[in-house]
Amino acid sequence: MGKARFSWILLMPLWAAVPGLCLELAATGHDSRIDLAWGGGQPRCHVYRGSQADGPFERLTNEPWKLTVYSDFLGENNKTYWYRVTAVDRQGNESLPAVASVGQ
Repeated sequence: MGKARFSWILLMPLWAAVPGLCLELAATGHDSRIDLAWGGGQPRCHVYRGSQADGPFERLTNEPWKLTVYSDFLGENNKTYWYRVTAVDRQGNESLPAVASVGQ
């Protein structure tokens, strides 16, 4: 019998390469609009919206958003939405999401 050989592979989660995270996501409802704000020092984020807590979530930003605030103009009231914001690095990798919900 030959000797067994083992190789070690270090697997990094996708979000580990992202330089920052979109943290402390806050959502505030207004007339026909939801305002989102987040911290974490990450200016490149994607914003997602879902009508249920477990999704599905629709991406609202075509390109990574370069501000730490985002307004979602819904045109309707009296609904609850869930939002996710992910940090995006220059290669397009996304972090784990920050999550918030708001009823309007």
